[in-house]
Amino acid sequence: MIKNYFFLARNCRELNELLKGAVIGEIYTQEKNRLFFNIANESLPNRHLVLSADQNMPFMLIRDSHHKARKNVICFFEDLYGAEITDVEIAFGERVCRIITSKGILYFMIRGNLTNIILQQNDKLFSFKESNVDEDIDYKTELLSLTFSHEFDFAFTANNIGQVSQDEVRKKYPFIAKLLLRELELQKSSSNAVTLGNIITRILEAPIRVEYNDHLGKTVLYPADFLTYPNKDYTQYNSFQEALKKYISTYIKYKNLSSSRNVVERYLSKEKARVANRLNSLKERIDSGSREQDYYKYGNLLLMNKASLYKGQDNVVLTDYETGIEQQIKLDEKLSVQQNIDRYFDKARNERINFERSIELFEATRITYDKLNAHLEKLQLYRNDPDKLEEMKKELKLNKNSNSMEREQEKLKLRHFMLDGKYHVYVGKDSQSNDRLSIKFAKQNDFWFHARGLPGSHTVLRVENTKEAVPKSILKNAASIAAFYSKAKTASLAPVSYTFAKFVYKKKGFNPGQVSLSKEQVLHVKPEIPKNAEIIEE
Repeated sequence: MIKNYFFLARNCRELNELLKGAVIGEIYTQEKNRLFFNIANESLPNRHLVLSADQNMPFMLIRDSHHKARKNVICFFEDLYGAEITDVEIAFGERVCRIITSKGILYFMIRGNLTNIILQQNDKLFSFKESNVDEDIDYKTELLSLTFSHEFDFAFTANNIGQVSQDEVRKKYPFIAKLLLRELELQKSSSNAVTLGNIITRILEAPIRVEYNDHLGKTVLYPADFLTYPNKDYTQYNSFQEALKKYISTYIKYKNLSSSRNVVERYLSKEKARVANRLNSLKERIDSGSREQDYYKYGNLLLMNKASLYKGQDNVVLTDYETGIEQQIKLDEKLSVQQNIDRYFDKARNERINFERSIELFEATRITYDKLNAHLEKLQLYRNDPDKLEEMKKELKLNKNSNSMEREQEKLKLRHFMLDGKYHVYVGKDSQSNDRLSIKFAKQNDFWFHARGLPGSHTVLRVENTKEAVPKSILKNAASIAAFYSKAKTASLAPVSYTFAKFVYKKKGFNPGQVSLSKEQVLHVKPEIPKNAEIIEE
């Protein structure tokens, strides 16, 4: 609605009173499509006139306080410095405004994607946005053909329309928007005496309301007594400039609403799917039961028959001493007999620990799942409330840094695992991603892993809370993943170097993926993807 011709006319009339006699200081841009004119005076040393040539948000606005940025500033129209503003006008029937100064004329033209600010000095035209003003449009001819004023009598337009059809009105008077005609029909339903002239007068003179319309999903600015949309709580202004300031701030606030809502919704949906998969896999694990007793029995059977076993066997058939049933037991032919026996006793012990841990994780994951559902319900409740959505983003820790980390991770195409539903592990896929993972992506207190003395992927264990110690079991899990994605993958046991990411650095002349490290420690682990590792991104 701020692009409506009659609101533009109202703004020009108001600006004419506010700007007449003002002296232009610097003219510069520090934001895309916006031009700032310093029009300071003794009482308002930072006063600026802002012209926005953004096709979606064109406006002319006075800011009583605005500070020029220290960098990324480009100056424009320097020949106008020191010029006095004498008049602000609008062309009859065209969305073209002009600011007349003692040193030239500025034209503010709303033309869709050709919206621009043009300076005319003598016979020369200068453009704010990149445009060939001599070839794209014959600006000189057009501007000379327009009639400008800040005090048009718009009533005669409405009176001349008479009883012609709406299609004819739009064709003959294209600057009369559909909204005006729709409002006329609504008001005529209650009073036949209402004319289009009355509607235009309301736009030019009546108090203005500004609000975010939930039904339309956008910010609106209308005369306070318009019937087009049902009234609700809104802010009312007599000054168009004050209404415009409120409109812009509300527009920006709600423009970010959709983005915030999408960020929260995408995160919650992704997390809910991940947690649901985790719940299902944990339930399957629990339903399948613990094999602790089976592994313990295999270990005892091997121990009881140790004398008949030998290294190099890949399986053996032994009789169960309790049931008399023959049991086929797999063996690792690379291990000694005693190592195979120890391996089954270790598996029994690990099975007990893992099964108990699975039960604990299932309960914790179920609580997390319920919380995610509660957040999704809150999202539906607050989906049109930008303040509440920002609170949700903070609560879910969806800040800019985490978003940039996610974008960086996506750009790097890293493998991504989660250990115990809590600890994130990232693995490089090639030399370039190894470099960026170790040097750019990793934070200084993250743990860094690499198979010792062998080619392999760089691996990073993210440390979210530096005050909380990372369990040794988690370090071993991350080391196992690093060994799995290395030339040591087929080994039964592999040494893995690890240190803090801040002690990993790249020297000049190093090849891609080649780094140096200090304060190295070593873990000996089995190369594998641990059972408590959930694949997030492969």
